[in-house]
Amino acid sequence: MAIFFIIALSVIPLLFAFQEVITSMFEVSVMQSEEAEDNVRLKAARFFMVDFFPNSFSYITGNGAPGNNSEYGRQIRYYMENYGFFQSDIGMIGEYSMYGILFLLAEMTILIKTLFIKLPDDIKFVRYIFIGVLMMSFTGGGGFSEAENVVNICLLLYLIDAYKTIDRNPKPLDNAIKPVNTHTSI
Repeated sequence: MAIFFIIALSVIPLLFAFQEVITSMFEVSVMQSEEAEDNVRLKAARFFMVDFFPNSFSYITGNGAPGNNSEYGRQIRYYMENYGFFQSDIGMIGEYSMYGILFLLAEMTILIKTLFIKLPDDIKFVRYIFIGVLMMSFTGGGGFSEAENVVNICLLLYLIDAYKTIDRNPKPLDNAIKPVNTHTSI
């Protein structure tokens, strides 16, 4: 009980010290919630989910990663420069527009499987890394579409597989073959 009282007494001066910062953050949050329809990320998400696909097959396979010298790459650059629509800003929706629903299904399968798989205590940290990847996949560039992240994810999946194959309680071999001495003395 005394600890809670001490914590409460130490928080009160912090509220007064950071009152201006807290008030400013609250005002910005209210302003952003009132102007939700003007949010460029919401506009970009709507655009890349609905208006961007050239045909029905692209919903399954995606449009591909934009290249600098291709017509598609110039089109993506135009949307970035003129409208502020960045595929990397809208997380999984950006990955969906590039790689399609098959890619997203594979990504979600890997993430969900690693979150619910039983892991040994030695590598429980892997689950927390994948929780972080899942949380960042909604708001920023997804972990599965960036080349440097793919290597890390592959290494983590390999670590899980390696630990699954290690026998933690090896059984003694009763019928083990004993080495035979083939050397004879002269």
